[in-house]
Amino acid sequence: MKFFIVFCLLAAVFMTGTDAQGYDACIICKPFIKFPETWDHAKLLLAEGCGELQEAKSACNGLLNAADLTRSYPQMLPYALSIKEIGCKYYCQE
Repeated sequence: MKFFIVFCLLAAVFMTGTDAQGYDACIICKPFIKFPETWDHAKLLLAEGCGELQEAKSACNGLLNAADLTRSYPQMLPYALSIKEIGCKYYCQE
């Protein structure tokens, strides 16, 4: 279930458009953007993103508050980074 939550959040980032030039999400593919190492840091960053979702803001924040990935996040991080790499290669080619 926890992996599903992280997967959904990553999928939402990459599945919002079809061409690389129009992708604001492709900013996470830049080398100076690093994935958070802890769930607390990730949760803070994701909460900022939730604030931009207008109608889905409440649901997004509720999902973050309900998810407690503190212990499992370190094990999930390598897989999340792999998904990021694949998404960047497929959707954000320059």
